[in-house]
Amino acid sequence: MLTDTQKTQRRAVPVSLDRERWVVFDTAAIAALKREHGINLLDEATLSRLFDERATPDPEAILALIWAGLRADEPGLTVDAAGALVPFDRLGDVFATIVKARVDQAPKSTAKDGAPAGPPEARAGSSS
Repeated sequence: MLTDTQKTQRRAVPVSLDRERWVVFDTAAIAALKREHGINLLDEATLSRLFDERATPDPEAILALIWAGLRADEPGLTVDAAGALVPFDRLGDVFATIVKARVDQAPKSTAKDGAPAGPPEARAGSSS
């Protein structure tokens, strides 16, 4: 479990599941997501596909994102155990929390043009 200092430093986002848990998308979570599930959160096309509200949701990708986000709070968490924490009727709410954490914890600028990094919805409101 994360300490209060770690929660603050890592800008952890709380999510209520079986208990209050903390979502963190640090470098370790992003690398684990790529290594274990082939999902690259640093790739623009992947971000668009995952976070486009018009696209058909991919349940495996959603579960992988939930797992990756919860790993800092519970390092030994498995994908199946992460899935068991999320009742189907709460999937939308939990995924919204995952998206919020991803947006809040994304680097503020990585693009060559200085545009904000993160999922498309985070960039939509930005101005140049």
